[in-house]
Formats: sequence, structure tokens, C-alpha cells
Amino acid sequence: MNEDGLKLLILGQHIGISQINNQNSTINQIFDYLEAWPDSPDFTGDTNKGDPYVEPSVSWLIALLLESDWIEMKVLFLDPELYGMKIKSKLYDGVNIDISYRKVDDNLGLYQIDYQLPPAIRRQLIGAYTVTFPNIGLELYTNGDFQLDLGFPWNLDFSRSFQIEGYIPPGIPVLGSGGMYLGRFKEAKSDLLPPGDTYGAVLTFGFGMQVGIGKSFELGALKAGFSLTVVGILEGILAPIKSFTTHPASSAIPADALMDDKYYYNVQGVVGIVGKLFGTVDFCVIKADVNVDLSLLCQTTIEVNKSIPIELSANIAVSASLQIGCRWFKCTLHFSYNASISESMTIETKGGNLLTIPYEAMKWGNLAPSNVPKKLTVYLVPVVTKGGGWEAAASFVVTLMIEAEKIAGSSSGTLSSLQILSELILLELIAALRVEGPLNEAELLRDSVTLAEINKLVCKLTETKEQFPIPPEQLYDIFNNHFDLQINLKSAADDDLLDNLAFFPMVPKLSLEVTGEIPIDFEEHNKRNETDIQKFKEQINRMRVSYEANLFEQGSPNLCSSSNFLEFDKSGSTIVWCDYFAGIAGSMAKISQEIFKDQGNPDNMLIADLLDKLQKKEVYKHLTGLLSRQFFHGLRFSTGPADHGMGLYQLTGQQVDLSAVPDEGFEFSLENKENLKWITLKEEH
Repeated sequence: MNEDGLKLLILGQHIGISQINNQNSTINQIFDYLEAWPDSPDFTGDTNKGDPYVEPSVSWLIALLLESDWIEMKVLFLDPELYGMKIKSKLYDGVNIDISYRKVDDNLGLYQIDYQLPPAIRRQLIGAYTVTFPNIGLELYTNGDFQLDLGFPWNLDFSRSFQIEGYIPPGIPVLGSGGMYLGRFKEAKSDLLPPGDTYGAVLTFGFGMQVGIGKSFELGALKAGFSLTVVGILEGILAPIKSFTTHPASSAIPADALMDDKYYYNVQGVVGIVGKLFGTVDFCVIKADVNVDLSLLCQTTIEVNKSIPIELSANIAVSASLQIGCRWFKCTLHFSYNASISESMTIETKGGNLLTIPYEAMKWGNLAPSNVPKKLTVYLVPVVTKGGGWEAAASFVVTLMIEAEKIAGSSSGTLSSLQILSELILLELIAALRVEGPLNEAELLRDSVTLAEINKLVCKLTETKEQFPIPPEQLYDIFNNHFDLQINLKSAADDDLLDNLAFFPMVPKLSLEVTGEIPIDFEEHNKRNETDIQKFKEQINRMRVSYEANLFEQGSPNLCSSSNFLEFDKSGSTIVWCDYFAGIAGSMAKISQEIFKDQGNPDNMLIADLLDKLQKKEVYKHLTGLLSRQFFHGLRFSTGPADHGMGLYQLTGQQVDLSAVPDEGFEFSLENKENLKWITLKEEH
């Protein structure tokens, strides 16, 4: 090697790299990640400290980067997960080939190749036109699945596409570019499909093109060009639905959705105007680059059984660089400017759906129990309210409130009970989507969650037809496996804590005893039928829709259309208990979807990074306001055509008519009727 020779060498056994979890990471991206490692990494075996970490399932890691005046070679060997090589020839100005093999799972592997012709061959002058041939990419799975890419403009990059340039009378420079991909999958792309039993072969396709005016040229040390084009890109997924899960006769899934010859489709389109201006001057010792990009785009997605989102965006990006020196000494200065604006709207679709997404059971309990239960601090806050009717006596309400984020002011820096609860619910939901398990919480935090999984959760929680997206029995298991619910039977007002508390539902497993009253078993009190449950959720949902619409758009479950999956009655307390946690889960899933969107919709994201971004987005402050507004709103539920309705806490049994209790010696107590280990009553009265 004449110049730098060996640039990077990593050699070791049982070394884990979280970046490998990203199935779309290229060899270049992985090497950029590896080059940022410290020279002497700390291998303590603590998986919570990030990369690199000890991973017994990995055999050897070898990463080699060689660079000379005429070639750059990158070799990666991560047995048995990934093997890859990238070769770039500097002698022929940009010739490069990227070959890799990646283990998708124990039964499936993926070979990938991306090849660009040498410039002397790729760019040809044919008559009055200049023709540029496309890059060629191929994904070949060991089960026969494949995807062929002929210069498709990923991320609007037409530099890898087929291109033709020329002149039309009276001497106007015109250009056109295009590329496409086509794939057929039996199972490798199954994560792109909605919940269902059996799908046929999945077809993926994409076509992109641009036409307009523009010209590029090379003259000695100068390379420059400009273009103003209209672009259009279309991508899609098509899969026949072969069969569905057998549902009970009372299922809310329409009969025609259970028939054969139905298709799932998802088509995304982008149209707009793109302008580019670029130039490069290379005198070996001094090299200067200038790039200006301007785009006005409209993007939409049409999917079966979904509303149609439309997003309009405008972006301008200007960059310049100046490089001085060569060989052993180089100094580079970079300048850049970016600005963008976007607006979005949604077209709601009503009826006429070709397919109703079938119900898919979650694998509940797939998150292993915590070694040490997480403490949740809850306070009893007694309040007085007016009873039902205009002449009703005052009533006493036994309410619970959980330690939460302060709505105003800065956070304390410690995790609130509401945040601990919300994060664990999100982890439980992600684990419930996985086939393998049970999953350890620490290992799950180091793993990645895919955008497809988040979309499934949003579908499950915010577009469900179930009465309770998370069944009450599963909620009890979650608390039993992970929490120590400590209920402080005293007024939080005495400790000046009301500024950082949020509503918490009465635990149905508790009972209430009041002097002079019949004991109330919250799990049995005031059971309602399915019609009442539906009406209750309709009122709750109408109130949710206006709260923080920009952040919590459909953030709580859309439960206005219930089904008959549950064929038995539930108590008022159980209804509120389930709806409360469905609201938290739906909000966490929907905002996670928004975070993916903010990051450019990557295929996946580390779960620990997602939780960190949720905290930075101040999600838990908004949850505090959402829950308190929702359940302290003074809701009344109609029980007949001529009554004043039933208050929320009358429905649950927490409201006690004070006229029926003695003036002296009034006492009340909560009882842990089943002596559950996850409930701790800190004081007797």
C-alpha cells in the first residue's frame, strides 16, 4: 500500500453489535459505526452499557479496512450473522461493488449485491444523446425469494438510475431518468403485511422517473450540471389473502371478509418538482464542490381499510466544501444550509372496504417477570361531589391518583410512577408480538423494534374492534409480574403532592367498606352489559379526540365499534380499569409511530432509543393531562330516557352517598380481598 495501508482492524470472539440488528444496514454504514468505537472498548459483560458487548452466540468478528491510492476494500466477517465485502476502485473513478450475506433467521439467509459499471462504460454518447446505464442490485434469499433493482431512485436519488440527455428544437436541453424494482416473496417480507392467517406470494414493485430540462457535462477538472424536473415515484405491495382465522359467529368481521380471492394492497406515491444545481472543480491539490437542491413534493399512501394521508413538503438544501492538500495532508471545510416545511391532511374513508383486517391474538405474558418488582406510588385522594339529580345530597368519592410528571415546570430527573408504568406496558406489547420468548427486559431494551411492529400495535390498539384491547386478566398478570402497587391511604393534599399526580383507576381486585353501608366488591359491583359498555366508550372516545390533537391524533383506542369477543358482563370498575390502560397503550404506540415518522420512517429503531425519544418528547406530561382531563371531566352516563344519568364514580362504586352514613364515627377502608402480592396498602385507614 502506497498511502495509508491498513486503516482499521477489529478482531475478536463473542462480540455483539446492535447495528447488525438493522437488516437494511449497508457495509458502509456498519463500517462508519465501527470506526467510532474506542480503541480500547470496555467488555464488562453488562449488556445495558451498549456496544460493544459480550454476545456468546457470535463466533468471530473480523473487520478490515484497507485503502491505497488506487483501491479501497472493506471486509466484514461476523459469524454467523453477516459476511460482506465492498470494493471501490479509485483508478477507474467510482467503480464499486458491494457483496454481502446476512442471516435473517435460523432458516433464512439473504445474499445482496449492488454493482455500478465503470464510468467509461456506464456513460455513453449515442448519436445526439448521452445515455447513462443504471446500477444493478439483487437480493436473493435462500428460500428462493428475490428482489431485482434496476436503478430505482431510493430517497429520490436518480444518480443510480437509467438516464438520457439530449436537445430538442430549438436547442433546449432535456433529460429523463428512470428506475424500477420487482420482488416476489413467500415469507421474507411478511412483516409488511397486516395481521392475518395465510397470504399467498407477496409481490413488491416500484417505479420512479423524472423528466424535465437539464444538462450535465465534464470538461477536464470541471464537472457541473443543472436540472429542473417533474418526478413521480410509485411503490406497492400486493398479496392475495388465502384464508382467515375462524371467528365465532358473533364476530364483528363482515362475512365477505372471510371469503377467498381477496387482496391486500399498499401503494405509496410521490409527485413533485425537483431542482438541482451542482459543480465540482478538482485540481488535485484543491477541490471544491457546490450543491443546491430544491424540492416541492406531495406524498400519499393508499392501503386497504385505511384512511388516506396526504403530506405536502418543501425543502431547500445548500452545501459546499473546499478540500486543500493531497496524499498525507488534507484539510476540508464544509458549509451547509437546510430548511423545510410540511403540511399534512387525512382523507377519511367510509365503507366500501375490500378487506377487514382479521383479528390476531397477542402472545400475552411473553415478557419475563421482573427480578425486583417496580414500585408504583399511588395515593388516595378523598373528594366531595354532588350526587345524581338536582336535589341529591353530597357524596364522598374514594379516588386514586398516581405519581406523575408535573404539567408545568421542569422534570425532577427521576422516573415517575406513571412513566415506569407506561414504558413497561409498551415493552409488554412489543414482546407480545414476538414469536420467541419469554423475553428478558434487559435483552429487549437492547433489541430493535420495527416500524411494522409499531404499525401493528397502532392497528391493534387504536383501530380494534375488541371491547378490551388488553384483557383485564392480562393486566392483572402484568402487575403481578412486574409491579409493587403501593397505595397510600391518606390525603395527598396533606403532602402538597397534587401538582404532580394523575388519575389512576380503582383496582377491581379491591373492596370498599364504609360505616353504615354494604361492602362494595369493585369486581362485582354494577355489572353492565355490552350495550352499556359501548355507550361508555363512545362518550370517553368523543372527549379524547379534541385533546392535544396534534400529538395524540387518535392516540387513544377507537372503541366506538365494539364486537362480541367478550360474551359476559363486566363491572363498572373493570370497564374503567381496562379503558385506562388501553388509553395509555394506544397513546404510547401512536406517539412511537410519530417518532418513527420524525426520523424518516426507518425500518427499525433500538427500543432503548425509542424510550429515550419518548421522554424527550415530554409524552408523560401530556399523558398526565390527558388522563386527568378524561376521568375528572364529570362524565354522566345515561341509564334511561328520563334520568339525569349516572356519574362515573357511581358506575364504579367509588361514590358514597353521605346522607346514608352516620354523622359521627364515619370510617372507610380499602381491603385487599384476595391478598394479592402486588398490592400493598400502606396504612389501615
